Amino acid sequence: MKKNKYLKIGFGLILLFLSSLSCSLIRGKVQSTQASPVSVSSLTPVNSTNINPNLPLATPTAGKMTNVYFGGISFIYDNVLVKGVNATIIPVKESATEERLFSVTPKMDQFEFQGYLLNKSYQIGQISVFSTQEYEALVGDRISQEINSLKKLLSLHPTDFFGTLPFLPMVMAAQAFHSQFKYIKFQNGEGVRFVTQFTSDVSPITNDRIFYTFQGITSDGAYYISAGFPVNNGILAANYDDFIKTQDPNKFFENYHSHITDTQEKLNQQPDDSFNPNLGLLDTMISSLKIDK
Repeated sequence: MKKNKYLKIGFGLILLFLSSLSCSLIRGKVQSTQASPVSVSSLTPVNSTNINPNLPLATPTAGKMTNVYFGGISFIYDNVLVKGVNATIIPVKESATEERLFSVTPKMDQFEFQGYLLNKSYQIGQISVFSTQEYEALVGDRISQEINSLKKLLSLHPTDFFGTLPFLPMVMAAQAFHSQFKYIKFQNGEGVRFVTQFTSDVSPITNDRIFYTFQGITSDGAYYISAGFPVNNGILAANYDDFIKTQDPNKFFENYHSHITDTQEKLNQQPDDSFNPNLGLLDTMISSLKIDK
């Protein structure tokens, strides 16, 4: 089996993490202040109008929290995770070169995490917030179905979930698996977090491809939150080359389904702190989100 036959960089991931690079952007600075660790329920957003854009990023201190507020969206993050955050307003994106379902994205408030703990060549830490109504109006029923799937999941709260989990914006790649499924409530809504990998081919699950995602919605259904952060786990090979060194390529192709299910099961058995970064740090940040637009 040739590497280029089965390994293609899933451009669905690129759409998720790097969509802001291909658009005309309206950039703004977030307000951030160093603070002692606090309960997320006591988070008070600071005034984002009092920003000096020339101020350098604060030096992170392990165990301390930073408050972020921009455009009615607030959250806190642990300085172990990241050095700073850039806020971006991304206008509606429409392209005639691809199927509309995948080529149209709504206006988004997007937070890109600078100096993230774990660096991957084509993934960056990112939180996007967008109007459910605007996205549905742009694309139609398929987006409504995805949103309704998430709402149903949150209303029923099954302890496990088989199949594909809700994921927006839509990407032209397959959700190969999901593990570490968990419900998370944030300040005015709820969602699910999981570790996954998107692919457009028969590729192994490896550390250079997996990521943590949160898919959530505000209590009033008005706004959707989509977050993605690169993660690693020591039980996985670093990349395709390292993985295939230990495999018979033909047998791997024949037993691909077993590879997916076995790896999913093994990742589900791993504690939060076996991941880099600790999934608990990401969960805490997500739970502090408040959408007040």
